Amino acid sequence: MKRLITFCLTLVLALSLCVPASAVEKPNWDGPLGKEAGPHLCKTGKDYILYYDQGTDMFYSTDGVVWTAMPPYQWVNDAFWYSPTLERPIGASKEFQFLWTGTEYMMRQSLLDSPKEVNRICGDSPRNNMVTFLDTDWNILGVKAFDAPVTAIRAQDGVYYATVDGTEHSFSRSEWDSGPFVDENGAPLGTFYIGRHRDGAYLIRQRRGDNSPFSLSISWDGRSWVPLETYMTPDMMCLAETGGAVVYYCTYTGEIYYYQISGSQYTRYSGGWAKAGLGFDPVENISTPHIRYTFRWTGNGYLMCQSAGVRGLTASLHEDVIGAWDTYVSFLDEEFHRTGAHDFGAPVTGVAWREGVYYAEVTEPGGEPVIYQSQDGETWTVSPMTALPSLEPVSPDAFPDWPGREYLLSPLTPRVYQPQVKPHKEIPTWSISRPNGF
Repeated sequence: MKRLITFCLTLVLALSLCVPASAVEKPNWDGPLGKEAGPHLCKTGKDYILYYDQGTDMFYSTDGVVWTAMPPYQWVNDAFWYSPTLERPIGASKEFQFLWTGTEYMMRQSLLDSPKEVNRICGDSPRNNMVTFLDTDWNILGVKAFDAPVTAIRAQDGVYYATVDGTEHSFSRSEWDSGPFVDENGAPLGTFYIGRHRDGAYLIRQRRGDNSPFSLSISWDGRSWVPLETYMTPDMMCLAETGGAVVYYCTYTGEIYYYQISGSQYTRYSGGWAKAGLGFDPVENISTPHIRYTFRWTGNGYLMCQSAGVRGLTASLHEDVIGAWDTYVSFLDEEFHRTGAHDFGAPVTGVAWREGVYYAEVTEPGGEPVIYQSQDGETWTVSPMTALPSLEPVSPDAFPDWPGREYLLSPLTPRVYQPQVKPHKEIPTWSISRPNGF
C-alpha cells in the first residue's frame, strides 16, 4: 500500500511539472501600450526597454513578458514634446539607444523638434549632445558632453566610446562630466547654491540664460557635475540656500522641494528633489499668488518665513493684501514638516538662527523692521541687534581638489542670500487673511 501511495504521489508531481507548451507565456514586444502606440524596442545586452511614439511612457523587462514602468524622471518626461504623433510639434522625432556596460547603462538619445521654424516649440534636446549614464534604477549617474549630437555608443574593457560627427571618441569614467564651468575671463557660468550634509557640502549650479530642462546640475566634490531635474518653468521656480539643504520652490503655487542626499563619501553620493509636505497651504486665500520663502537651518530643523503677495497686472491694486501665513514664523523638521509656529501679527520679513537662538525680523505698519529673538521658539523679546545674523559661508576646503574653488566661494561673505522679502512699508491699512485651524 505504501508503494502504491508513493507511486501515485510521484506520478502527480511528474504530471504537475509537465506544463504544456501552449501554457508558457510568449514575450509581448509591443509592451503594455500595444502596437497602436508605436512601440520601439531597445536591447541593452542585459534586458529590454520599450519607448513609444505616443506620450512619454517607457518600460523595461528582463524577458519581454513582464514589463515595469520606468519612474517619471525628468529625462523620461522630456521626450513628451518630441512625440511625432502629437499634433504639436509637427515633424518632431525621438530615438533612444541603451547599452548595459556591466556596471551601468549608457544612453544616447535624439530628440528633434520640427525642422520647420514655424512649427518649432522647444528646440532640439540639449541631451542629444551627451552620453548619459544611468544606474539600475534609471537614476542619472553622470554625463559626458560633446559639441555635436552623439549618433552611436559602445563600451569595451572599461572604455566608453561615442560617435560624434562621424568620428568615434573614447573616454574613461574619470572623464564623466568634464568640461569648463567658467568662461574665458574666469567668470562662473551661472549661479551656484551651496547645500550642506553630514559629510560636507554640495553645489547646485543654475546655468545662466538656460531656460531648458537641463539648466541645473549638482556636484558633490566641486569637480564632477550631474544634471538635475527641473520643475515647472524657470520663471516660476527659485533656488534658495538654507544653511542646510538647498530648496527649490514654485513662486506661483508655493510647492517646495528640497535636495535630499543619500549615500556617503565611502560609497557614492546620490539624491534628488524631495517634495516637502508643510502641513498647511502657504498661499491660502490668494487667487494669483507670488510667494517668496526664507529658510534657515537650526541644527535639527528649519526656521521659515514667507511673503505671499498678489502677482500680475492687479498686483498694484492689492498691495495691502498679504498672505494668511506671512505673519508667522514656522518651525520645520529635517523633512520640512511643520512642527510649530508663532504669530507676530505683522509680516515676518526675515529669519535667522545663531548659537541656539532664533531670530525674526518683523515689520510693523508704517514702521521700521524690528528684530526679535527667542531661545525656545515660544517666548520672543526685542533683540538689541539691528540686523539679522547672516549665513555662515562654506569654506573652500569643502572642495579641496577643485582649482576654481577660491574664485567661486570667496564672494560668499558679502553675498545677499535669497530670497529677500520686501517689507510692506507705507501701507495705511492691511487686509490680513487669517488661516483656519491654527
